Amino acid sequence: MGYSSLSYIMKLPVQELKIDRSFIAGIVANPDLSTIVRSTIELGHNLGMTVVAEVWEDGNGWDLLEALGCDDAQGYFMSPPLEAAALVEWMHQHDGVDIRNTAWSTGVAERILG
Repeated sequence: MGYSSLSYIMKLPVQELKIDRSFIAGIVANPDLSTIVRSTIELGHNLGMTVVAEVWEDGNGWDLLEALGCDDAQGYFMSPPLEAAALVEWMHQHDGVDIRNTAWSTGVAERILG
């Protein structure tokens, strides 16, 4: 979500709501940030959206995001950006990962996995 105006949520044909890492960075130590993130997750879900959080490199807030009901996360904590071939190798190394059930678009997943 970051610095975007909330009015865009109703105007754009979106299925996902991304929470900027600036909100995630202090989520564990700052109750106000935790409240904002929880409310954003609930707003996204109430609008029928998948909510994705951008997680800091150290994974700060990972467990709390899961407890708050965040659907997915992205960031260097999980993996740096990868080319398609490296992504397939990463998936083999992390048994059970199915990118069709992540924040990546279905079109990209289908092109990679066939």
